[in-house]
Amino acid sequence: MKKNNKLQIVAPAGDLLRFKIACIYGADNVYFSGQKYGLRAAANNLCDEEIIEACNFAKKYGVKPLVTVNAIMHDKDLDGIVEYLKFLDKCGVYAVIVADPGLIPIIKKHTKLKAHISTQTSLLNSYTAKMWKSIGADRIVLAREVTLSEAKKIGTDSGLEVEVFGHGAMCMSYSGKCGLSTYLSKRDANRGGCIQACRFSYECKDKPLMHKHPFSSKDLCGLKYIDKYFENNVAAIKIEGRMKSPFYVATTTKNYRQAIDEFQNGTLTKSKLSKLQKNLNLIPHRDYFEGSLLKLAGEKSVYPDNLPTQENAKALFIGLVLDVTDEFIVIKNFQALNNQDKIKILSSTTLNDIKLTLNKFYDIKKNLLESVRQEQVILIKKDKKLENVKPFEILYKEI
Repeated sequence: MKKNNKLQIVAPAGDLLRFKIACIYGADNVYFSGQKYGLRAAANNLCDEEIIEACNFAKKYGVKPLVTVNAIMHDKDLDGIVEYLKFLDKCGVYAVIVADPGLIPIIKKHTKLKAHISTQTSLLNSYTAKMWKSIGADRIVLAREVTLSEAKKIGTDSGLEVEVFGHGAMCMSYSGKCGLSTYLSKRDANRGGCIQACRFSYECKDKPLMHKHPFSSKDLCGLKYIDKYFENNVAAIKIEGRMKSPFYVATTTKNYRQAIDEFQNGTLTKSKLSKLQKNLNLIPHRDYFEGSLLKLAGEKSVYPDNLPTQENAKALFIGLVLDVTDEFIVIKNFQALNNQDKIKILSSTTLNDIKLTLNKFYDIKKNLLESVRQEQVILIKKDKKLENVKPFEILYKEI
């Protein structure tokens, strides 16, 4: 995919595999966490050796790695922070995403890292943005409650790069400010332990609730407003989802990349935009809505029925391309497959995906198979339509 320097895609990675997938599908920045100081304690975060590998991989694709250091720190949490930041700088990390203002002087004193201000700070206005600028911030990730027109004013007034959420799960509170997780489980949302209590069902002892899930938000999807991002001088679109699957990372990154490039080239027609929007229905998602991109989200942002946590999906994640040889495509499959199954390869280089019927596939000893259970490695013979398939591309089946 072509990259456009004017409007960047910031894609999520919960592990090294998803980092590489985000790179090949067209991300400009990929954000992830190391094993300390981040806000996704349950993610399979990258160890130091994986951070080195990720940064080296990113160089091949012109991708800038971003590392989350966005927990709200107690003094004891800061042990080793200077050494960690120096390590990230040496690896080739471009920026760290922070929420604690005390970290910025440390970053600027000891490293060349850029400082991006996390959405955890709930940044909503120009005065706060200018304060962050005055202490050394380089980019601000605005709260999800900011409209695009407000984002433009904040960016203009502060002189900072503005990043906005464009896709993914929404927080029922100002991000990270919810106390439900701490109250119910003693797991602090501001320190990486959120249990997503907003997705639970609730009952009221005094009177019946109209809905069992009064706090559960629909998912944000801002793809159809690509033109508005440009109009409002947004520097970057953030895709939420470090806990999401490789299929999610690939699909969201690819389709936002395509929309940006087509718009920039003057070739984004209504039919193309509709197709890209439809592609986002393939991955598991809650009902989509536009968040607060145009106006502050209202009552339609939460579910009117009692099944808000049920996710929709039009496709099943089948597998991953591990390698490509002169003769075969080497695939790790995550679902059982049978002869004559119809699958698709999510192309990282073209809008249209590659349709494939499994009429011949083999085990690693090149024995012909009729079926295969999940978690196996299989070989598919290359032909003309498979000649441009790349490692880390995703396989899926429409359902």
